[in-house]
Amino acid sequence: MMEQGIEKILVYCDEDGEGQIVSLMNSFKLVKCDDTWHLQDDIIISSRFKELTEEYNKGIVCGFCNSFSNGAPGYLSLPHMWYSMPCIRIPGDIFAHFINWMHQADTQRRFQAFFAEKKHDDMFLQYFLKENYPNIRIRNLKPNVVNHIDHLIGGSVINGGRTKNPEYLMATYWDEPELLVDIEKKLKKGGRNK
Repeated sequence: MMEQGIEKILVYCDEDGEGQIVSLMNSFKLVKCDDTWHLQDDIIISSRFKELTEEYNKGIVCGFCNSFSNGAPGYLSLPHMWYSMPCIRIPGDIFAHFINWMHQADTQRRFQAFFAEKKHDDMFLQYFLKENYPNIRIRNLKPNVVNHIDHLIGGSVINGGRTKNPEYLMATYWDEPELLVDIEKKLKKGGRNK
């Protein structure tokens, strides 16, 4: 990302294995109310990430779609949002509202099973938006600006229990297969699995 001229990069490291939900909630302490692109730990970014995203300076923008995602590319109503969370832009005011909602006792009681599993951050965002911003419109990006590589790095740090086949988790509209080939070669020469 820095090679593309993206200078402000904040990293939340889940050193204690708290999982997706706590990682997302704690990341707010870093970004506060900034409009932010949230990227998970098991992705590779497009070589044109900055070019493909810099025009989107407002609203929620989804940069990743897999076979489990709903809807189509474009500017769409909430039911067609891609709820995959590897890459999503969330406006700061909505993110602050979301984190406050996550901390509420009623939310934690209603979704105690999700909290116990330490995952499903995408489902939390879906429920939150339906309850609080039902008329919001979002943008799904094509081409996708990130792709999953957790099958190449031994699994996601924040979702180590993932069992789905890689083909179901890969980007639907990824247009840079050479990046995956390149990273696979590099990892075989001494990546995280060594």
